[in-house]
Amino acid sequence: MIDKLILYQKTYDLYLYTHKFIKKFPKSERLLISFTLRESLLESIKLMVRANLKKGKKERLVYQEEIEVQLMTYLTALRLSRDLNFLPKKKYQHASFLVNEIIKILYGWKKSKKEN
Repeated sequence: MIDKLILYQKTYDLYLYTHKFIKKFPKSERLLISFTLRESLLESIKLMVRANLKKGKKERLVYQEEIEVQLMTYLTALRLSRDLNFLPKKKYQHASFLVNEIIKILYGWKKSKKEN
């Protein structure tokens, strides 16, 4: 099941962490930047479910690469949040660390599925 996939679990946890800190963004920015942060993670989770259900390596790889795009989108919005002083440095560092962990796991998943 997808809930046993560590990539899914870590992304879900990152979403929960993100949800907590975007509540403190200024109201004027909450809509655009917070939407991008949340949407990129939710889309990543949807793509993980789809990739996990695919049997073919090539089909799965397409979804895995799109997950990577969504995570890069998240990192860009996260950095923008930090540069605009909406996000404290510690929260930025922790969220960045979590994303980097997720990306490493994603690369491992891509590699292991290619070799099978």
